[in-house]
Amino acid sequence: MAEKTSWTDLLAGLIRGFVLLRDIFGYILPGFVFLLIGIHSGHVPGFDEFCKICGVELPWWMTGLLLLIISYVVGHFVVATVFFLPDIVRLIGGRIGEKKNKEELDLQTQEASDLLRYRNRYPDIFIELDRRSILALLRTGLAGSALLGLVTFYWLYPYRRSLEVAAGAIMLFSANGAYRHVKKMIKLTLKAARDEEKKRASESQK
Repeated sequence: MAEKTSWTDLLAGLIRGFVLLRDIFGYILPGFVFLLIGIHSGHVPGFDEFCKICGVELPWWMTGLLLLIISYVVGHFVVATVFFLPDIVRLIGGRIGEKKNKEELDLQTQEASDLLRYRNRYPDIFIELDRRSILALLRTGLAGSALLGLVTFYWLYPYRRSLEVAAGAIMLFSANGAYRHVKKMIKLTLKAARDEEKKRASESQK
């Protein structure tokens, strides 16, 4: 029973570290798969060739760290590209959604605020939701890295300059969307904090 409890606690602790797991499974692994396809195609040098190009011999731990960093960066490009079309649809839908009535918008805002507040109060309830979110991001990233890797290195690689321009444009669009999301999250987080403050004040008065 003790062993089972320890493994359960370990799993819960790992899933609570949602940001770390999201980065590993959502960005590093898809980026690594994309690089593997590039290496297999012969268009991306392996680490032995990479070190020869740089003229340095790296220790194994530094090589692994460099691989993680490169995979993480590439993974962001992969995920941003995968979500490019859905982001455009969401942006258009958001513009249209601005015409919704105030009650519907207030209800959506309240639900998002409650999600933040309850996640802070009852983190264990959201473990399964976080686990499924991580798996969904992993599957999306792996599917995107496989398809984009094949398209990039076996079809469009002769047009790599155009690909670099397209990748930069997609990342700029993604960054713009991220800033909008951060502004929205600031409002939601403040609302969740104020609601929690009011609730605790009300409870303390009883």
